[in-house]
Amino acid sequence: YEDDGLDDMYGYTGSLRAEARPFDAFRIWLAASSGIRPAVTEAGYTMMDTRFEPGVSRRLWSERLVGSLNGVWGWVDYSGQAKPDAGGETAGQDGRQDKYIGLTGTLDWWVGRYWSVGVSYSYLKHDSSSNAAEAWSSGTDLSSYDTGRWMIRVAFNQ
Repeated sequence: YEDDGLDDMYGYTGSLRAEARPFDAFRIWLAASSGIRPAVTEAGYTMMDTRFEPGVSRRLWSERLVGSLNGVWGWVDYSGQAKPDAGGETAGQDGRQDKYIGLTGTLDWWVGRYWSVGVSYSYLKHDSSSNAAEAWSSGTDLSSYDTGRWMIRVAFNQ
């Protein structure tokens, strides 16, 4: 990044995905990726996100109904030197590593050749090695959390 205030961060980046159809109505895949980007939680940090994403999908009871189950497992490494805020404090993320694991289940109904509508539920558990409770003086570690969400989907796939 073109910012002299950011330290250089080195690592391998890229992505790879393998997919197979062992049976007519069944599909499995495994994806792996690693990327470097600026951290959005605090200026002055760069993060390297590495993840593995297995998944499976299958037609259910009909050609039009497809269910899928996707997982994610990964970690984020932070590097950099943050500038102090107006109060002279920083969150101190240099050397921090976050680990996460998640699962998403989806049901899609294909209403045409290219269109589908569906519903899905996603759960993510995010654990951080930081002590954000002390750094942010909030009494709560905001860097570690569990979250779940429901989604309604409409997709065009060509």
